[in-house]
Amino acid sequence: MGNCYSTANLECEQDSSPRSSVSRSSSKKRSSIESFKTERRCSQAHPSIWLSDSTNLEEDVGRIQLQHRLLRNAWNADFIAPVKEKLQSGIRVLDIGSGMGVWVCERAAEFPKSKFTAIDVLTEVTAKPLPPNARFTQNTLQKKLRLDDKMFDYVYVHFLTGYFTKKAWEDLVFKEVVRVADSGGWIEFVETSLMLDRAGPITRKLLDATFAWANSRGLHMSLYSQLSRLLESHPHIKEYKRDTRSLPIGNWGGESGDLALKAYLPLFRITKRQNMEFMSTSNDEYDAMLEKLPDEFNEYRTTFTTYRYIARKS
Repeated sequence: MGNCYSTANLECEQDSSPRSSVSRSSSKKRSSIESFKTERRCSQAHPSIWLSDSTNLEEDVGRIQLQHRLLRNAWNADFIAPVKEKLQSGIRVLDIGSGMGVWVCERAAEFPKSKFTAIDVLTEVTAKPLPPNARFTQNTLQKKLRLDDKMFDYVYVHFLTGYFTKKAWEDLVFKEVVRVADSGGWIEFVETSLMLDRAGPITRKLLDATFAWANSRGLHMSLYSQLSRLLESHPHIKEYKRDTRSLPIGNWGGESGDLALKAYLPLFRITKRQNMEFMSTSNDEYDAMLEKLPDEFNEYRTTFTTYRYIARKS
C-alpha cells in the first residue's frame, strides 16, 4: 500500500509546556486521507516509550497507516461495538488516542449525521478542512478532561499502552473514559500486547530492554491485562465483552504477517535510544540486530495478540 500522505511545513521545536502540538491539513477522506500537511512541536515532558526523536513525519504517518490497516484486516471491522445503526442515525462520539486522526476522519465521513470529537494523548491534530462533523483537541490526559459528564454515546479508546503509569491509568484515565460516556452508551478499548509469542532470542533481548526502560519510568505496558478487572469492578459498567485476535509477524504469515512486520520494525527503531540504555550493544550492533529480525520472525513463527473490549455503561 502506497503512502497516501504528502507532507510539508514540518517544524520541530522545544516547548516548555507539558505537551506536544501538531496541526495538519488534509483533504476529505475517501478510503483513507489523501493528503496531510503538518506542523509539529516535540516535547519530552510527557514520558512515553513511543516518543521518537525522529522528525521523519512521513515515516510516522506510514507506520500509523499500517497499524490502522492491520487492525482492520484482523477484525474485518473498524469497530465492534454494536453502534452502527446509531452512528447512521446520529450520535456523539469521542475518539481517545486519535494520533494522526485516521480513524476519526474515516468514521466522520462514513457517518455524517454523527458528531465526532477526537483527542490525542501527545499531540493536537487539526485537519484542514475538517470533516464538518468532527473536531480535534489536544489533551495529555494528565488531568481531568474538560468534558461534561455523560457527554458521549460512544467512546473509542485505542493504543494507550506505554503512555501512562498504572496509577494514572487506573485512577484517572479509565475513570474519565467512563465518566464522559452517557448512560446506556458504549465504550470500546483497542490495545495490542507487546509480549510477542514464540519470540526468538533477538526479539526477546529487544523486548526485555523496552520493558526495562518503561518500568524505570513507571509506564504501564500491559493495559490489556488489567481491563477485565477494571470493567468488572466499576459500579457504572453494566456489561462488557472481551475478544482477541492472534496475528503473525513476518512473511511466513502472508499479507497479514507482512503488514505486521512493516508496522513492528519501526517500533524497535523508535525505541533504539531507550533500549540501548539497557543493552550492552553498540549503535552498529543494534542496527545489525534489527536487520536479522525479519528472518527470526519467520524462523520462530512469531505472533502477537490484539485485544478489544466493549463495555456498556449503566
